[in-house]
Amino acid sequence: PAILSGNDDAGDNDSDDGTVEEEDSEEEDDCSDDESESSEDEEESTTANKKRKNHSSGSGSSSKRTKKTKLIAWQQPYKHRNAHQEAWLSVLRLPNLPSRTQKRILQHLSTYVLKICPSPLRFAEYFTRSFQGGSNATTSTTNNSLTAILSLHGLFILMLDHQLEYPQFYNSLYTLLHPRVLYTKHRSRFLRLLSQALLSNSMLPAYVVGSYCKKLCRLALNGPPSGSLFVLALVSNLLRKHGECACLIHRRGVIAEDVFVEEVDDLIKTRALESSLWELAALEKHYHPAISTLAKS
Repeated sequence: PAILSGNDDAGDNDSDDGTVEEEDSEEEDDCSDDESESSEDEEESTTANKKRKNHSSGSGSSSKRTKKTKLIAWQQPYKHRNAHQEAWLSVLRLPNLPSRTQKRILQHLSTYVLKICPSPLRFAEYFTRSFQGGSNATTSTTNNSLTAILSLHGLFILMLDHQLEYPQFYNSLYTLLHPRVLYTKHRSRFLRLLSQALLSNSMLPAYVVGSYCKKLCRLALNGPPSGSLFVLALVSNLLRKHGECACLIHRRGVIAEDVFVEEVDDLIKTRALESSLWELAALEKHYHPAISTLAKS
């Protein structure tokens, strides 16, 4: 009995030790669970704080952006451009503008106004009307030719930069080719416009290039040496750029009569490609050595 009681006590001690170990493991598990829960809570709190900071910074920057971009109606640039354009159009509707004022307006429009207006094509009608008035006038030839040149320059800018369709541009420019243009003060302006219009477009028809080459060579016969040099250089560049017009200088045989029709408004009717540049042979005997050398080349 004593042995049995001792065994029972030992068993009880073992069971007590097992329960204590189980309680210790449970306490350890509870501590680890508490630690993991606390770490998760800390992570959640840090992420929430970061989100609040980001949200507050984003709202602050958006408010700053709205403050920066928010403008009063009269401070918006496009309203100023529209008002500037309408003011110019109102001035151009005034009747009987003096010729001197009109020339200044045409020069200022082409240089400063067209590049900032929201609708520059609205000025095409004024340029067309000014050209017709300058080219059809019979008095004060020099002033009217300058008006026509400035008008065509404005139309050329609209064609080049703003896709204006003006099929009569080269016909209109051809009508200004007269020997008196090479003797005026605005000769350099006209020759600059002429070279830009002819050399900037590589898709010109052959009859247009031939008509201009023929008319320019005739101007060189009657013009001053400085103008003749520029004209011959322009004709040389046109012939090199448009190989289909080489027949004007390589045509063989004797031509009894020149079939070129000079005084026409339509370049198709000039018959320039049926003629030849016999004017170059005459310019080879020019008294100025530079002109004769350039004509031979």
